Amino acid sequence: MSLLKYIERVKRMDDLIRRKATGAPEKFAERLGIKKTMLMEELQELRVLGAQVAYCKVRESYYYLNSFVLKIGIDRSDQKIIKGGQAILLKLPESCIGELKIFYFH
Repeated sequence: MSLLKYIERVKRMDDLIRRKATGAPEKFAERLGIKKTMLMEELQELRVLGAQVAYCKVRESYYYLNSFVLKIGIDRSDQKIIKGGQAILLKLPESCIGELKIFYFH
């Protein structure tokens, strides 16, 4: 899976949890296009980052117990414009590609 697809999925996951609109685990996994076991792994990753994620059986939704904020972005401020395919990007010095920044607060 590409990094951008993974980032979009994690952002979607965070949005659904924040809105308390995940549905039951099976439905949540289906909405994200993943298996339930992968969903459990990704929920655990959020917990490692400091998110206190819980499940409400009445609402049938996951929700945050704390004021966890997940911000994911790519800093392209030092990235040069390049025309070409992936092979060219792989040959560039790391400083030309930019960096992925993941921020989390709890």
